[in-house]
Amino acid sequence: MSWDDLRYLLALSRAGSLAGAGRALGVDHTTVGRRVEALEEALGVRLFVRSPSGYALTNDGLGLIPDVARVEEAILAIERGSLGRDQRLTGTVRVTAAEAFGSRFIAPRLGALHAAHPGISVELVTAIRALDLSRREADIAVRFFRSTEGGLVVRKAGVVGWAVYGARAYVERRGAPTAADLPAHARIGIEAPGAMPPEHVWFERMAAGGPCVLRSNSTACMLGAARAGIGVALLPCFIGDHEPDLARISLPDEPRRAVWLTVHRDLQHAPRVRAVLEALARMLTEERAVLCGDAPPPQPASGPGGDRSPRAAPRKARRNKETKR
Repeated sequence: MSWDDLRYLLALSRAGSLAGAGRALGVDHTTVGRRVEALEEALGVRLFVRSPSGYALTNDGLGLIPDVARVEEAILAIERGSLGRDQRLTGTVRVTAAEAFGSRFIAPRLGALHAAHPGISVELVTAIRALDLSRREADIAVRFFRSTEGGLVVRKAGVVGWAVYGARAYVERRGAPTAADLPAHARIGIEAPGAMPPEHVWFERMAAGGPCVLRSNSTACMLGAARAGIGVALLPCFIGDHEPDLARISLPDEPRRAVWLTVHRDLQHAPRVRAVLEALARMLTEERAVLCGDAPPPQPASGPGGDRSPRAAPRKARRNKETKR
């Protein structure tokens, strides 16, 4: 029996399904089933019982988990310590963030890090659940909540603002919602597993039970629905303010949340991890106004005053010249 065998025991006990354990381990679900069966045969006991709801540990399996978890923590500590002592400015750094924040804010701003440290490869993992830094599911986490687990170093690095947005066509058709009549407007809401994020609690309270035409756990889906003009949506300002098809709707007490950079204390001084941490902190500082929603939004290309795009000026200049002739 090796540690590799025991990894499958832990993964299946945590996931409760072969597919979930396979995703956690990066292997096919059939491999998980085969390895667990081999472990049961080697130990001479049954570790799991299968039911319609998934895999549950037997008493023999439950008895093994504390010891196996201690072995896992010891091995992970060795891995973290080894990386923490690695002084190279090359290698992979795994960063986790919420999907919208990772795709719309972090990824487009990684150019400076790559230019300064071309030997560092960033793995940007967007996930609904919070990845476990102690188990090396990620090296750095960018979170909207402050982690309290032992062994983590947490730093407040910025503030993100949210606001309500609607398609310009929707606002022209229905008028801009106010705090008083927001419940009369179609709403695009969040479908959140577990507790609803506080910014959406604010939105639901402001809407006071008005019609909800769509719910989604994806910011991209809510954005797409808002752009389609089916209702108003609560979006991060770093997205909504930069969508030319959307109009921002000012409401009182718009929500804000702190952004926390989180790293395990064993990794915080590793040069490549430190380089990525500093790059993330710098982009959050430099883009403070964009994150909070305090930056002037880009002007739409056209509006009541006519074509305001840069391409319109040369045409106007040519018309003036022809008139003078």
